[in-house]
Amino acid sequence: MAVRIGLLGDIGYIAKNLKSIFRNHQNFILTTLEIPNFTEVKNCDFILDVSGPNSQLKIKNAQKSWIEVHSLEKQKKLLEIVVQIKIPYYRIASIYDLMPEHSESHYSIIGKGLNQQLKAYKGDVAGGLVYCTNLYGGIDSLSIVDLIRDRNLDNLNLLIENPTANRDFLHIETFLNFIMLDLMKPNPEPRFREILVATGFQFSVGELYGGVNSETESKVGILTDWEANLKLKEQGIDFISLKSELAEYMFKK
Repeated sequence: MAVRIGLLGDIGYIAKNLKSIFRNHQNFILTTLEIPNFTEVKNCDFILDVSGPNSQLKIKNAQKSWIEVHSLEKQKKLLEIVVQIKIPYYRIASIYDLMPEHSESHYSIIGKGLNQQLKAYKGDVAGGLVYCTNLYGGIDSLSIVDLIRDRNLDNLNLLIENPTANRDFLHIETFLNFIMLDLMKPNPEPRFREILVATGFQFSVGELYGGVNSETESKVGILTDWEANLKLKEQGIDFISLKSELAEYMFKK
């Protein structure tokens, strides 16, 4: 029997790639959840929340405070339904939500608010929070990885503002295959979890531009102990290490 996944947030980068991958998986049925009533929730086995305030933040003259309140109210209503009918709910969040030094943009403030609201329900909600690192590849990527890759393949110059910035880059398909095949298994364990998904390797932006795409020397990046760096165990967060495909991706035609 096919697993029925309710998707909240169907126009963003993750959602577009999820829909594309789902076309090749016969064991999943994807349903877009419409607000404000979420009438399709009762027909789902899992809820996957990839919604974010990006599209709303781009609306001309939008009040940032209204967007924050609207986002929180929408999630709260969905959580109340999920608790009542006992369906696992997973929210996709950013690794930067775990970093105190991360800039407090409106996007970050709203994202952290949604995370905290979900954790307030963790005694009643199965599923949890999945923090992911910098995603690239697939459809409509705005990642620096794809920008640099396109410039390298076309032999064009690119101005790098901060070449020493290090990032853990994870391919979108690798991440979504983990979500579908490992996280959303039938008969999941009925408990709340927090998970960080990353490769455990960081590359500098300058390194991407200057040589990681060499076919004769595929660099592996800087090994990063995310568990220690972010004190994951102290926060009750599990670390899942996935394969880094960055070096191969950068010179793949």
